[in-house]
Amino acid sequence: MRVKNTICCAMLTLACIVALHTSGYPQSPCKNVGITRAVITPTFVEVVLGLGVTTKDNLDQVNRWRIIRLSPGVDANPPVISRVDVKQSIPAGSGNSFYIDLHYDGAFEPKKTYIVAVDDISFDGCKPGKEAFVATSYNPSSTPSPPPVQASQYDLAKAADRSKADIYLFGSIEGLRTGKALKTVDLKVQLPFAASVFQKDNLLIPYLDLKFSSNPKADTDSLNIGAILRSGTSISDKGLVRGVVWDLDGRIEGNKNLKFTNGVVANRFSFTTRPGDWCNGSCYLYVQPFIGFEVGRNMRTPVTEAEKQTIARPLAGATAYLGFAIKKPLLDTISFQSEYIRRWSLTSEVGVEKAGDNYIPVFAGRGPRDYVQTKLEFGFSDYVGFAIGHTYGSLPPNFKLIDHKYSVGLTFKSLIMKRPK
Repeated sequence: MRVKNTICCAMLTLACIVALHTSGYPQSPCKNVGITRAVITPTFVEVVLGLGVTTKDNLDQVNRWRIIRLSPGVDANPPVISRVDVKQSIPAGSGNSFYIDLHYDGAFEPKKTYIVAVDDISFDGCKPGKEAFVATSYNPSSTPSPPPVQASQYDLAKAADRSKADIYLFGSIEGLRTGKALKTVDLKVQLPFAASVFQKDNLLIPYLDLKFSSNPKADTDSLNIGAILRSGTSISDKGLVRGVVWDLDGRIEGNKNLKFTNGVVANRFSFTTRPGDWCNGSCYLYVQPFIGFEVGRNMRTPVTEAEKQTIARPLAGATAYLGFAIKKPLLDTISFQSEYIRRWSLTSEVGVEKAGDNYIPVFAGRGPRDYVQTKLEFGFSDYVGFAIGHTYGSLPPNFKLIDHKYSVGLTFKSLIMKRPK
């Protein structure tokens, strides 16, 4: 009965998303393809793109870029782009930003304004049909200082939801059908690095993922520590499915104090779909289904019943995001976010539960295990918002059922962009 309720919840979530697709989102993918920052240094121009583009844009080609003087006058030795370095490349469909260094010959005249431009860039096959540019100024000093890009190796950027964020924190007060309200934490921290493994421009992503509540009746008690090797492949610029992102995930999963841990290796294939924009730039709908398989073995347990147990779990699910543009003081966006995952345990798994000062086995058994989390979020800014959430289902390693948990609290979410050295 609970499984049927969960499936109905997931179907209702997707039905709500489709039904509301005529409303708004903070940013249209087409309208925001472009340069968000360009800084001239003594040796190169650092360019930051606001949204990730596909490899088909060929932004590493010199002839794609132009530097145009905007101030009156003529340069005696005008700057000419000689080399383009893409410092961080993002898999197709991730909706991320990245940095590009434009190395140049010649010189910028001091205290003059220039335009850095690139023609016909796209996002997931979306053609903006306009030139993307930004005006910059160059103000040298008598003693050259290090380029501003060297001040910090990392920068923050806007993220849509938990599935796409590198830093995510949801601190809330939760309630159950019975019992008093207590505190809960949903934390995700990951740091992506460029890695040339299997193919060029992959990402290596060490991460920590924690879900914890002080209410034992609503405690998912799920802690994951590991690393993901991520690679993306574009399929088509047309149609619903635009690309596939492959995550090879090696992790330790356990309870919050790691008294019980499993070693797990997982493969997950996420299908990036065409972003929906039906409201002339004021709405955005994104659905990303995925499938995968997890295998592993118990590494540590306080109960003999779980010793050396094996793990084999096929999985499937989807994440969905529907956003509305508000652009008012203290209310930037309103978004509806949902994540659904079903795991099928092919082996009889055993978890643990604390009873006083001791632990007792929890026989999760075989069969499907569902988990669905839905949030209605009111974004105050690019990073901070207020969310109302609902959770139902169970997560490994204990697969303890969370029976319709409701919570309200503050969220912080952000991408971490590695800047050029």
